[in-house]
Amino acid sequence: MLRISLGPLDERDCVEELARDLPQQRAAGYAASEGSPLYFLALLTAHRTARLPGPPVRDGGPPAGLEALLLDELAPLDPIERGTVEAAAVLGDHATADLIAALTGSPVPDVVEALRGVMRRDLIRTDQAGHRLALRHPLIRALVHDSTDPWRRQELHHRAAAELAEAGAPLAERAHHIERSLTGWDPEAAAILTSAAGFRGTPWARAPSLLFCRGKPQV
Repeated sequence: MLRISLGPLDERDCVEELARDLPQQRAAGYAASEGSPLYFLALLTAHRTARLPGPPVRDGGPPAGLEALLLDELAPLDPIERGTVEAAAVLGDHATADLIAALTGSPVPDVVEALRGVMRRDLIRTDQAGHRLALRHPLIRALVHDSTDPWRRQELHHRAAAELAEAGAPLAERAHHIERSLTGWDPEAAAILTSAAGFRGTPWARAPSLLFCRGKPQV
């Protein structure tokens, strides 16, 4: 079988041919789709049907039809492959075979074999240098992350924060995982998030309010 890799459609082709009736949403839809015609059409359909009675789109997630399509891709995965994909979704752009193994508790050779399987399915791809891994599209990463058992997801973020700290990763990279793994007031986590909030351009400028919401004692 010959596989031909196709690049993304450019924005003009997408918005002028497929979204002439949605001038307000088409730019955002193109950005979210990253030029994938399938994802772009699904997002446009969600915007169009949102104007009809009923709730066709789940808040905070991909459109219902696209969600079902993407979930179908995950259905054939065996447990270690699914766990590998879930760990990669938690790690985002920082995933490596070693980190995935640390998060899942699986031996590195087993993780590598699982990665080969999910890469053959084109669920995970390597970066240009071949060092880091990521799910092939942000919508897939969001769906896998959000559909992971919440207690397991929390534990994966906890392990990710610990592994990144041991590797000497910057605070800004660790803060996301720390916030996602909190279950209550944690002075050490508070100090890290407060420090991370001092970096301009990071999403942790509101770290103190996040910590109050997570259960900081009122003083």
